[in-house]
Amino acid sequence: MSKYLLSVVLLAVLSVACTGAPTTGPDAAAQPDAGPWYPSDLPTLARGATSTTDPMHLDPTSAMSGDWSCVGAREPPVLGAPGPVRWQAIDFQTHAPIAGACVHLFADGVVTDVGCAASDPVTSASGDFVISMPSGGFATVEMFAIDDPDAARRYGPTLIYDELNRAPTQIVYGVSASTLQLIPALGGHVRVDGTGLIGISVADCMLQPVFGAVMRIADADGHYLVDGTTSDVFAVGYFNGSMRPYGAGRWTQADGIAYAVNVPVPADGRPYFVEAWGRVRDGAPPQLIYCDAMRVQPDAMTIGWGSGPPLAVGPACPGRATSP
Repeated sequence: MSKYLLSVVLLAVLSVACTGAPTTGPDAAAQPDAGPWYPSDLPTLARGATSTTDPMHLDPTSAMSGDWSCVGAREPPVLGAPGPVRWQAIDFQTHAPIAGACVHLFADGVVTDVGCAASDPVTSASGDFVISMPSGGFATVEMFAIDDPDAARRYGPTLIYDELNRAPTQIVYGVSASTLQLIPALGGHVRVDGTGLIGISVADCMLQPVFGAVMRIADADGHYLVDGTTSDVFAVGYFNGSMRPYGAGRWTQADGIAYAVNVPVPADGRPYFVEAWGRVRDGAPPQLIYCDAMRVQPDAMTIGWGSGPPLAVGPACPGRATSP
């Protein structure tokens, strides 16, 4: 999956095993069909192109089943030898390179409160920097804030979870202050100062973005956040399959992108559990296909790559198929 298809974080934990499912793959224990937290007409997960006549569904001539053989497996990735990896920091919206940004690698995937250290790389004029990591490995990185009078060049801290080292150049997205306002606005929301934004790209085991997934977020105590009834409170939204927030979206489109706006920032710094659910076969109840623990920062964006080989370690996500 091209990273340029995301534009909205890879310790990727594709797992119904977060709650102890006994088997793996698409036959892993499906959760009870318990209710109104997901649309009753939620389609079966699939890959393909968005229909030009019905933006809520795929073009039937392009639709194909996803690969869910890794769901619940919780197997560690096969790692190669460590070595220098070229990365590039680019703007989330324009894809222009970001110069002068300090970037920190959380090698174990556990994000802590850190500042820019002398040993951390700073991006060049072309946005490049180098970090050593094993091939096939995962990384979580933070691009620290850049202050600028121009909102288009002012960046809050951006956390990118679950970056898989598999391309010649890894991409780190920076989200400017103007884009932080634009994403909610295009989706029909009003961003509240001091809250965070979360975006994930949901993909199957072959790293292909999938249509038909729904996003859920629970706090560190396992309580699910519920969409509000006004435009200035917490809400989950989806892109339209062409890299743009879609106010009428109720599940992921062909680009696999889901996001949450006005996410409260916990005073204790504990992470949220970010989940994606979907029907792996026709008529089946939705089951948990992705789960990761992500921290949220005020006036900043957290990005998750909801895809890839599952790891043997990961957060014990709530994974309940019940209403919040």
